[in-house]
Amino acid sequence: MSATDQSRLKDIGIPLISAAIALVGVASGYVLNAWTEKSQTALKTFEVTFPEKQKSYAKFMRLMHDSFYSAAWRQKEQHYQFVDELQASYYGMEPFLSTANRTVTWNAIQEFIAFCDHVRGSDPATDMDIEVASKEFTEHRDKIRALLFPELFEK
Repeated sequence: MSATDQSRLKDIGIPLISAAIALVGVASGYVLNAWTEKSQTALKTFEVTFPEKQKSYAKFMRLMHDSFYSAAWRQKEQHYQFVDELQASYYGMEPFLSTANRTVTWNAIQEFIAFCDHVRGSDPATDMDIEVASKEFTEHRDKIRALLFPELFEK
């Protein structure tokens, strides 16, 4: 390599390499900053929404039990109150559900309410055996749980 080539490499090559290194540093800083900001946003969203989801879900599941047992023990006024609260509790979770899941879950809740109304039937001749009713309640509960839990807590 001649002295002229070395001088050219020194005059052009070193500044180009330095500029390339600086550009890589700036780009990696930008990517790292964007990733950090996205992570912080996701963490903040989780911190804000998780307690509300958890509270609404726990209340809803408790109200399912209350609705069923008030129907089974023919506590008409309490049953209506629990059903109203059950639906209101669902509305607290609804914003966290996908559009498709909302419809399916709402229909499952209405099926559960109809089941409770059947259990509470006023004609003793149509009474369901409490053991059969308890098994059917468990099926309704598990179906609704399978719809809600993944949507609320596994995303």
